[in-house]
Amino acid sequence: MVLLTSSQVSVVLSSGIVVIFTFLLFLSGYILQQKSIQSLHTQIRPQDPIQRHKPPLVEHTPDIRHQTPKRRFGNLQDRIIIQAQLSAKEEAFDWSRLAYAQLVRDHSEVCNALIFFADLKRLRSPVPRLLLFPRNWVEGSDADVLNTALETSKRLLRKASRRYRVILVPVDAVGEQDGSDPSHYSLASIFSLAQYDRVLSFPSPGLVLNSAPLDSILAFSEPSSVAFYPALNTSVALSSLLLVKPSTSIFKALSHIRASNNIPDTHLLSNFFHSAPPLLEVGEKKLYTTAEQLRTAKTFNGTAFLTDTAFLYFHDSEVPGPEFEVPYSDTVKRRPKDDDQGFLWEKMYATYKDRRYNVCGMDLETWPPPYKQEKQHIEKKVTVKKTDL
Repeated sequence: MVLLTSSQVSVVLSSGIVVIFTFLLFLSGYILQQKSIQSLHTQIRPQDPIQRHKPPLVEHTPDIRHQTPKRRFGNLQDRIIIQAQLSAKEEAFDWSRLAYAQLVRDHSEVCNALIFFADLKRLRSPVPRLLLFPRNWVEGSDADVLNTALETSKRLLRKASRRYRVILVPVDAVGEQDGSDPSHYSLASIFSLAQYDRVLSFPSPGLVLNSAPLDSILAFSEPSSVAFYPALNTSVALSSLLLVKPSTSIFKALSHIRASNNIPDTHLLSNFFHSAPPLLEVGEKKLYTTAEQLRTAKTFNGTAFLTDTAFLYFHDSEVPGPEFEVPYSDTVKRRPKDDDQGFLWEKMYATYKDRRYNVCGMDLETWPPPYKQEKQHIEKKVTVKKTDL
């Protein structure tokens, strides 16, 4: 029998208490770590779309493919909620047959497309992303090595593929036309993507503010061939969201018409699809807005704008594109008088400037452009000479 002194008993007890509390501390840390990991998995897991309004409980899952657009979306002023289930069977939604696609014809358009893809990745859209560009950019001659604009575009294409998981799709000019002329490339090329069921394209330049409604449109809307939102307007540049159901036969027909008549895409699409139904109901205006509509709105609610607007298109007849550095005095002249409206209007342009620098590594261009500066200089000299006379 071993007798322990009081000091030895004290050491044993204190050691036991230390071991017990160390174990409890380790156990609590392990539990917190597992909860944190589970929370991170939930946040980064790709999202799946569901209908915004729950259908009544039935014994089978209703077929959503043949419902009307109005019943699918209801009023887009409500938030479209994306959840991790599509049906009662908890089956994952297959996004592989859907895509966002942007066609760039000229080197100046590449950064705009990259900004779209950066927005979609930041908003965790699970939809595949495609970038269509002229094939001769990657199959050019040795003389193109010194082309700074081409090298910049190649750098941005590599970044799009590596950082934003964009699928690069080289395309040819329509028909047998010259591939070095940007005007010989057409949105008809999107119809050639026959491996996809539906493809959505944005007007450029713009910002994606909320990808959830756009993902839902791709998931649930099935146009016969093409649908526009808003309705296609041939008086301005192609400024509509374009939802396409790719078809090789339609692609060949559009390419033939485009090559033989050399007409712009706005007239090509509006003439070929003159009876195409609208993508959404006319009254549902919150999905899409332009910079001019934001600037000139008579009544404005900043909270509603940020909540309900999914896409902003930088079209304004009185303001240059967002890629230009406009003198602040000109900005002040056009700034809306309402404080909230003016703040958000300026913020959208500032956001684009930030995206252009951080995503593309580009500063804003000077305004007016060099060719306009030269024209203004010539006009000024003519005016001075007339004054002297």
